[in-house]
Amino acid sequence: MASRGNRPINLPPPYLRRVWLEPSRIADRVAGVPPGIPPDYLSHSHGEGFLRFFEERCQQQGIFIFDEPESAQSPARQIEFLKLMRRMEASQNCQIIIATHSPMLMAYPGATLLGLTKYGLEPMTVEQTGHYKIMREFYDDPARFAKAAIADEQASADARATEDMARGRV
Repeated sequence: MASRGNRPINLPPPYLRRVWLEPSRIADRVAGVPPGIPPDYLSHSHGEGFLRFFEERCQQQGIFIFDEPESAQSPARQIEFLKLMRRMEASQNCQIIIATHSPMLMAYPGATLLGLTKYGLEPMTVEQTGHYKIMREFYDDPARFAKAAIADEQASADARATEDMARGRV
């Protein structure tokens, strides 16, 4: 436990300070929030803390660029994030740019979806994305999907072992 003046501060483990606390402090400095004890995002689950962070920071004018905001979000929290995006849009004072792997976030109504291809950025629909196709295949038959994914891994391992034996590495 560290202290600031006569007030104790419960610091998260070092890996969380790098991953979560430091970016939130940087965001505070950029937003002009005076230094001091940071908001208590860490007493929430990882996903709840991220959602709370976004809700508190996205109430103002600006361009918001999110890199994989779904990374800490369960499907239910992604729905809450969609609602937050709707409130941001309704405020008419911000622009949102998101890099995401989440078909749920990609499906935001009226969003312009661009996919990064070997030819550059190209417009596409959610259904055209690889992420959607993988999730659709999973939802069609979860057990078959998992079994095939595991079999693919075993086949890859077997191929590597055969190649190593052929090269005399074993």
